[in-house]
Amino acid sequence: MMIGFACLAFTGTALALGSASLASEERRGVTFTTISLDAYLRGSPQAKLRIAQDLDEALQTAGFFYLVDHGVPLSVTEGILNATSAFFELPEEDKRAAQQKEKFGDLGYADNSLDDAEGKNGKAEYFNYHYTEGADMDESERKLPTPLKGKLSTWASAAKDVAIRIHQIASLALAATDPSFEASGGSVSDAEHLLERHFFDQENTTRYSVRLNYYGDLSREVQEGSQNDDSTLIRLGGHYDFILFTVNHANDVGGLQLRMDDGEWVDVPARPDAMLINSGLINQHVSNGRWRAPRHRVTATTLERRVSVPLFPEPHPKALMEPLPGCHACQAAPPKYRKITVEEHMKKMFSDPFNEGNNNLYNI
Repeated sequence: MMIGFACLAFTGTALALGSASLASEERRGVTFTTISLDAYLRGSPQAKLRIAQDLDEALQTAGFFYLVDHGVPLSVTEGILNATSAFFELPEEDKRAAQQKEKFGDLGYADNSLDDAEGKNGKAEYFNYHYTEGADMDESERKLPTPLKGKLSTWASAAKDVAIRIHQIASLALAATDPSFEASGGSVSDAEHLLERHFFDQENTTRYSVRLNYYGDLSREVQEGSQNDDSTLIRLGGHYDFILFTVNHANDVGGLQLRMDDGEWVDVPARPDAMLINSGLINQHVSNGRWRAPRHRVTATTLERRVSVPLFPEPHPKALMEPLPGCHACQAAPPKYRKITVEEHMKKMFSDPFNEGNNNLYNI
């Protein structure tokens, strides 16, 4: 996930502990909510419910929200951003030595120039990494390039903990769509685990993918005039994220845009003080269309290099994508999408990462 660069109008004021939104950003009628994880964790059942309802609203509209007070130390977020920059500044041969081939999605270094479904060129460098909770990561750590040793696994572990908390808030949001839901301590605690129970087998370790994104200096492209017809330089073409939620942190160079239903691209305001969370296609599927998976892209609103470090929790491959059990709104209407396993879904996504601009892949 990446963030917009234009001059921002910051609206809203800080609210008391337990309030859902500390502040909000608005662009062209789209509101980007800010949620405090600390306020949620320390809040009463009623306060947690209010925060979950704000998340629910955010995912019905923008599909993005900001997360603050998330507990990840500044030393960890700055450490991984600095380490990422240091790696991508290595000589070309050193970066290419860090390539690994896998059946679905290569690990290590990749240098891609991709055409998306809109016919626009996206250029970026990546480093892909897998972190498995509870596993012995010594061998994986040994294979890492020197700039990333100790930094990448630390970031993955911290971001993983944030992802688990986001799943809890989202689960409560879906459970609370039942008009008879009461925010008692017991009901909130049970409701918080809907997504974890359905998608993350407790007998197996969960794998988390981390993608270090590096969008280099674009001075040459500007000088050579390699711009698109709409004069927008595209760093990464429009696409959807495949999974439930993406947990991301970025430097202060922007460019992220989301596409609204009318086809308009809207800047996502820069918030270097916050993590940016977005909803993926599995969320749209299991919520039966209640939550949107936003199509997004990265544009060049500045020539400066841009760094982001998204983490993607990987659901169990045999988990079924269907209207989520325990979610009233998910099952209140006939299913919009056919049932499919996560494994089938991911195979389809890796075969067509830009999915022709269509996020309703399994319509009935």
